Amino acid sequence: MTQKISGVEAIIYGDGPDKINVENILNEQQIKTPVTLGGNIPPKQMTEKLLKAHVIVLLSDFEGLPISILEAMACGVVPVCLQMRSGITELIENGKTGYIVDDREEHFIETIKRLKADNQIWQKMSLNAKQLVTENFSLEISCNSYSSFFNDFKINSIQDITIPTRFKLPKINQDLSRADTRKPKFNFTQLKLTLGRFKHKLYSKINNK
Repeated sequence: MTQKISGVEAIIYGDGPDKINVENILNEQQIKTPVTLGGNIPPKQMTEKLLKAHVIVLLSDFEGLPISILEAMACGVVPVCLQMRSGITELIENGKTGYIVDDREEHFIETIKRLKADNQIWQKMSLNAKQLVTENFSLEISCNSYSSFFNDFKINSIQDITIPTRFKLPKINQDLSRADTRKPKFNFTQLKLTLGRFKHKLYSKINNK
């Protein structure tokens, strides 16, 4: 995008295990690109950054209801997101509060070009985005929605929840293995021994009494 559209600057905020990979990709570019890494910054500072931005780009394969998009729209930043299975359609009315693109190449590039070329379109969408968040996702509205949701529950009886002694987890997805933290860091055998000692001491105290 930054190479194909003159005058466009991109800033990537955040941190994580792929940071080194992103840095390597940027360093390998033969021509200088106006892409910078903004790093991991506190939420209050993020708001200041968003107020200076024009567009937020989210081209993930899958999302829920992205809080980053909500926060950006609240600051008047126009979202451009990839068509995906998610809650993004609850936020973006295509062409009104943002854009939903079909791919990461031609359609995405053309959309950014359109926003850059026509400031009136951007201003209108910026106002629409901010208004949508204000009218539907403000703190007061969200609290009232949660309150109504829970108060409308009809509970006939309260049942005890049975917690199984063992959980059968699916096999590790190799593509996500680096983020898999299911394996416990502590020794189960040692834990059993500790619990056994505690149980023995507890029984001893009870019997002595």
